Amino acid sequence: MGRLGDFLELFYGPRQTFNTLHAKIRHVKQPVDSGQERADRSPVGKRRTDLPPKPGVEEEFELWAQLPDRVRLETRRLKDAETLAKSKLELINGSEVWTRHADGTVEQGSGRRAFREGTYRFPTEYQRHFDRALLREIFAGLVLAETGSSRVVDRDCVSFQASPAPGGQLWPHWLSFHANQYEFAADLERAVLLSILCKQGEQIVETYEVVAIEFDVALDESVFKFEPGDNEQIQAARPVTEHITLEAAARRAPFKVLRPTKLPDAATLQQEFMYHPARPGCPDEHLTIFCRGGVTFDTLWIHQRGQPDPETVDELEWREIERSGRLFQISDPEVEAGDRVLLFEHLGTHVDITSDLPIERMIELALGMQEVSPS
Repeated sequence: MGRLGDFLELFYGPRQTFNTLHAKIRHVKQPVDSGQERADRSPVGKRRTDLPPKPGVEEEFELWAQLPDRVRLETRRLKDAETLAKSKLELINGSEVWTRHADGTVEQGSGRRAFREGTYRFPTEYQRHFDRALLREIFAGLVLAETGSSRVVDRDCVSFQASPAPGGQLWPHWLSFHANQYEFAADLERAVLLSILCKQGEQIVETYEVVAIEFDVALDESVFKFEPGDNEQIQAARPVTEHITLEAAARRAPFKVLRPTKLPDAATLQQEFMYHPARPGCPDEHLTIFCRGGVTFDTLWIHQRGQPDPETVDELEWREIERSGRLFQISDPEVEAGDRVLLFEHLGTHVDITSDLPIERMIELALGMQEVSPS
C-alpha cells in the first residue's frame, strides 16, 4: 500500500491522534509578477504587465491547541529576520472568542463562520495543518501521488505531490490561488501536514513550514485566557459576510444600493446578496450580488461600493465606452474562456460587473441598475 497509503489510512480513520499541541509555522509568500495567471484558470479582465511584482509576505504563526475547542494563534509579520511591532492574536476558548488585530482593535465574538456545520471556527492557519475536517475538503479537490520520504522537525514523514482534480474546488485562503501544483510532507504518526509547498510549474510561490512542534504537552490555563489592556476598547466582532436583502443593505450602506432590473435568464436565475461590513484591516464596506443558474452565462458578479476598488482599477487595462450618454470602462481579456470586467459610477455608487456575457449585454445590464429604497 505504500507510506502514503499508511498515512491516508490513519488520516481517514476515527482515532484522534493528539489532544494538545504547541507549534510554530513559517509562512513565506513570494512576490508575484504582474499579469501572472494560472494556465488552468480563466483570466478575469486584461491584466497589466507593466506593474512591479506584488511584495512578498513573511510571517510566523505560533499556536497552541487543546482539543476539542481551544486554540490560540499569534501571528507576527517578519522583515529582514526582525519581527515587526504589528502582531495579531486570535483566541478560541469554547464559546469565548477574542481577536486583537494588528492595529490594536479588540473584538469579542467570532466574525468567521464554520465551513461545515458542527465544526469549530478555528483559524485557517491551524486547520491547514492540523484539522482533518478541512484537510479532507482540500484532498477531495486534489489528485495525490507519493514521491518518497522526508523528515520535518525531526519527524518521520511521507512526501507526496498533488494537482487539482477535474471539477475539484480549492478556496484561495486554503492554498495559494497562484499555484497549480502542491507538495506535502505528512507526519506518519499524527496524520497532520508539516510542510506545504505551493508551486506554479517549477516555481515555488508560497510555503507553510512547521519549524517547531510538540504534541500532547501540558499547557498552562493562562494560554487560553484573554486579558484586555487598561486602555483597550472592546467591540463586538463583525462578520466577514452577511446574507441579507437589498432593502436591508440599503438601510446600512454608506452608498446608494442599486438593483439590477435587466438580468439575463430571469426565469432560471438565482440571486445571492452578500454584505461585507467594514472590519479591522478591511475598511472597504461593499455589497456583492452573485447570480447563478444562467443559461447564457457562466459567471455574473456585481460589486457595489462607495469608492472605486483600487486593486481592480490599478491592476487591469481599461478602454472607455460611451452608451446612452454615460461612460463605462471595460477590461476584456479577449479570450473565449475569460471574464470581462465593466466599471461605472451611478448615483455616486461605484459598480463593477464581472461576467462572461458579451460586452453589449453587460452594458445593458448596467444601464438597468436602479436605486433601492431602504423602506
